[in-house]
Amino acid sequence: MRLRGPASIALILLSFSASAATPVHVTDVVDGDTIRVRVDGNVPGWDVFDVRLIGVNTPEKRSRCDTDEERVTEREMAARAENYVRDRIDEAGTIEVDREGEDSFNRALGVVLLNGQSLNDDLLKEGWALPYRPGTHGKQWCGDAQKDAYPLK
Repeated sequence: MRLRGPASIALILLSFSASAATPVHVTDVVDGDTIRVRVDGNVPGWDVFDVRLIGVNTPEKRSRCDTDEERVTEREMAARAENYVRDRIDEAGTIEVDREGEDSFNRALGVVLLNGQSLNDDLLKEGWALPYRPGTHGKQWCGDAQKDAYPLK
């Protein structure tokens, strides 16, 4: 029997459910607030997902700041935040995702747990991210946010 439509999607996402943290293998750090993961046991071809770290916003590689200077600064900050995430993941013994839904780009939204500790919380506490604010249209890291950014400046 071949499943189609919502039934097939439900089956595929069964092992990557919102009820508990799921062990994952990180295949790529897309940027400071998005990682690509592989989930063992899913249907081949549906076993790799992008996970957007919920509640945080790191600087953007494709800056939308108004001035050239701000755009260059944001891109540099984005590279440092991405490297921080990559280093933390490389050092982690266990990596899990506590999935909390999907965004409009079909990425899983969730909390990334490194050895049981929330990477999302650490990004905020250590100054690599700002709390996510809808409606900022990619400009949350422009202007005064760059002047106040620590440790990104």
